[in-house]
Amino acid sequence: MNIDPKLPSAVADSGPSRSSPTAEDCARIFSAIKHGHARTALDLIERFDPNLSASNRDGQTPLHLAIALDDRELASEIIARLPAGHSALNARDRQEYTPLMLAVENGNVPLSKALIEKGGDIPSKLVLPASGARAESILCTLNAADLLLEARGDIGVAYTLALRDKDTDFQRRFAGALEALRTACADGDMVEAQRMLDEGMDASSALTMEALAVTEPATQSRARVLTNLRALGADPTVSMRQVLLRGEKAPDVCHLLLLLGADPHQAMVDAARNGDAKGLKRLLDFGFNINDAVVRVAKAGDGKALSLMLSNGRLNAEDRISIFQTLAKAGQQEAVKLLIDRGQDPTQALSRAFETGDRATARVLFEAGGNVSSRLSALAADCRVNPDEGMKRLEALIAAGVDSSYALYDTAKGGKDPVAVHTLIAAGARVPEALGHALASELPDIEETLASASNNVAALKRMMDDAGESGSGLLTTLLLAKDDIADPAKSDRLRRLEAMAGAYDMQGDRACADLLRALLRVDWIEIKALVTADTDASSRVLLDLSRETDVVLGRILAAAQADPHYVFAFALRDGWMGDTSLKRLSFMLDIGYEPYEVANALIELNEDDAAKELIAQRGLNVIELLDVSARRDNKEEFQRFTSRMTDSTGLIAPAIRQGKSQLLAALLAAGIQPQPEDTEEHLIAALKNGHIDVLQPLRAAGHEVTQASERVLIEAMGTGNTEVAQLLKASGVAIPPENLDDMLISALEDSYDVTAARGCLALGANVSSALMQASGAGQSHAVKSLLYLGGDVAPVRQSAIDQTRRVMEMMGKLRF
Repeated sequence: MNIDPKLPSAVADSGPSRSSPTAEDCARIFSAIKHGHARTALDLIERFDPNLSASNRDGQTPLHLAIALDDRELASEIIARLPAGHSALNARDRQEYTPLMLAVENGNVPLSKALIEKGGDIPSKLVLPASGARAESILCTLNAADLLLEARGDIGVAYTLALRDKDTDFQRRFAGALEALRTACADGDMVEAQRMLDEGMDASSALTMEALAVTEPATQSRARVLTNLRALGADPTVSMRQVLLRGEKAPDVCHLLLLLGADPHQAMVDAARNGDAKGLKRLLDFGFNINDAVVRVAKAGDGKALSLMLSNGRLNAEDRISIFQTLAKAGQQEAVKLLIDRGQDPTQALSRAFETGDRATARVLFEAGGNVSSRLSALAADCRVNPDEGMKRLEALIAAGVDSSYALYDTAKGGKDPVAVHTLIAAGARVPEALGHALASELPDIEETLASASNNVAALKRMMDDAGESGSGLLTTLLLAKDDIADPAKSDRLRRLEAMAGAYDMQGDRACADLLRALLRVDWIEIKALVTADTDASSRVLLDLSRETDVVLGRILAAAQADPHYVFAFALRDGWMGDTSLKRLSFMLDIGYEPYEVANALIELNEDDAAKELIAQRGLNVIELLDVSARRDNKEEFQRFTSRMTDSTGLIAPAIRQGKSQLLAALLAAGIQPQPEDTEEHLIAALKNGHIDVLQPLRAAGHEVTQASERVLIEAMGTGNTEVAQLLKASGVAIPPENLDDMLISALEDSYDVTAARGCLALGANVSSALMQASGAGQSHAVKSLLYLGGDVAPVRQSAIDQTRRVMEMMGKLRF
């Protein structure tokens, strides 16, 4: 800005002073400032202590003039002498410029910050006395100063706001200062660079400018700039935000910034906190997942930023479950509550937590406001199929505090599902609260239903206590049997069972008759005593129940540990009998006998076809059966089962993938070899899920696991998955330096896998040796990225010179 100030004729100071300066004294102050005699000007100001609001004929105060002439030292001294809010801070010259506007126009960051801290301000409205280019210049300066004020003097934040608002004038005004910082870094003048930062310059904004030039040649000078800016504290995450706000060359630039350590999730957090919906959208469009950013904002309790993130519409059901689980596992109850308050439903996450038995997570979700009361009735009904597991889930929900009263009321209303009513009460649902939901007209029927159910549950609990038994699964089994026997719709079945008991009497088989009648009374104490006293009788009754396929009573006998011998014997009488035998064996599975026990019993009887048919018809998981066998630690039994039930192919891969280390060790010990083309893929999947134990048996058997484990370790480091990375390191995974260099080059050249590249760098890949190797192989993409990362070009240059010399020497020996 070119200003030629005129000396004032005579301007008196109306404010208090030690001695009132004359017009000549004021003129001497302005003259000293104009001619660069800062010390003289300060001495005069100190001597007379004039009112610094005094102005010359152009309306400029001494502060105006010092800033206009870019005399930083003098301007700083004057600002330091001014009390906060002094009128000189916001005085206007004849062209409506304030000192702050002049400082901004000159790109003087330190003075701009000092003026803001002392109270420099700009009116919300400005009447422009000029027109044309001058008016536009004043307006641009005003806008730039506004950005600085909004950022409270922080040039980095102001630069980001300018990019958001597309204020190119602000960028232009401060481009010179940013370029000066860049030049200092390129020259390695860290003292000068640090001085500029101390005066208010922003290293991250300089890094942004450098990154935006990513399409230009990657020189060693540019590498020094990037390295030195990072050493000075430049934040590549801030630069990423600025780049995406600018919207130019985003993919290439973002890849570079990611290599330099940018955290895209933090960039999302920053965008959301600044209310920058467009910046957030650009980050999402670039392909970054928002989950981690949502977790961070929720933990910080920033509801406004969280609302902006949630409104972007990029969260699917699995994302929400993952976010809730992450916060709940970390005990962040307030963060979970904040998500719920912002309209996110935790029901699915809560249900999954109970299904997986993660009660701690479930409790945090529930106490933050999650509720799954509506699922209780369905879970109670599911107990018919799987009494033990179904009851565990119900008990866990109710114990965690889920309101079960409405589910109990709704299930009892009209007596539509007495089994579910019994099950809910057995799991801990309270009858008084359920009655509280009933209307007056409904009360008599519901009272009767609930009273009957309560008595049944209480009586069976007492009976179990007397027998020294406990367990929700057994109680559910007994409740189901009691209701099944009392069901009028099943009277024909009851008559058949009573006739069966009479037939036992006629045959003189009193033990079987007594046991069957105890079953029909659901008298657990007598059932247990009879089964213990006569195992042969219990086996014969179990056989007859298998003929009837009476699963309900069969479950009671299985719980009482009845002997299944006769069922197996008759199922396999005269050899394998096809569908009839399969029906009997399926019955054994239905009443609760372990699939492996049934299948292994068939093998012991040399009925391999029966076992295979049972496995196929019931869709049993062979890997799960083998895992049960491996955990029994009986090598002969495991070998027999494996060799006779499988062809031994395709067993290693799923064992690895599912992290079944004990099964894997047993398979390898049995001489089963992995298929090389499958092993690495499945090993990577296992390691990513934290199944590190599978490495030990593979190593012990002499199998190569280095490449897969190294790849997962690199990815874990690059994605910040420290838990898996630490487990891998603890298990002895160590990557040779030359392998790291190869992986780094491959990541940068072939797929531009930034995650893998960052993992290699975190583990100590040598950028310079990788640069040498990549340049020799002509891998241009990798060379460019490695140059950005500060690879030493000198060895590359020397290698090229040596190669050229050798070629020349060879040519000199040729004769044409």
